[in-house]
Amino acid sequence: MPWQRTPSTQIRYIKIALLEATRQLLRRNRSLSPFGKTANLNFLRALKLLSAWKQSKIQTTPQKWRQHRAALAEKVRRMQPLANKDWLMEMTEG
Repeated sequence: MPWQRTPSTQIRYIKIALLEATRQLLRRNRSLSPFGKTANLNFLRALKLLSAWKQSKIQTTPQKWRQHRAALAEKVRRMQPLANKDWLMEMTEG
């Protein structure tokens, strides 16, 4: 059962569940423009990638972690449209 794991793992499960719930809300919301939906869904995708990258720090070598950071920063740079792009770029700096 996932809730019997460490507190940090529990928090990770909660974050993933919140991201998924928000994604579903955005997809089902008919009042948002297609541009707004896409920008916010791309933000959630980037946030999920960012979270996975931060978690990988304890499992990878520093060099490989920096390579993953550079790849993530490039993915974020190329995502169009993207809500809060400046913040995401700042988060991928380190």
